[in-house]
Amino acid sequence: MERDMPTKHACIILHIHRDQESTFTSFNFMCGWKQMTIETLSGSGVPTSGLLDGSLTRIVNSTYPFEKILQQELLWCLSCMKYPSNDKSINHIK
Repeated sequence: MERDMPTKHACIILHIHRDQESTFTSFNFMCGWKQMTIETLSGSGVPTSGLLDGSLTRIVNSTYPFEKILQQELLWCLSCMKYPSNDKSINHIK
């Protein structure tokens, strides 16, 4: 009798600085590993165990709805955008 064994997960944490993208690109996932980027290591309202199993569609439709992502992250993303301070850029924005 064969039992269904639970899937095991391994996490490799890479601590990178935003300015040093070359460090990140040197690490590849050629062995079929799935990659997930976490902005911060502080706690979240969504348990990470709910993100490990299942498809992206299921996660976005149930575990972490896209509307919730937009509400929580969109304002922060827009506030992080930087534009060069020159006349051409200012006129383009206007």
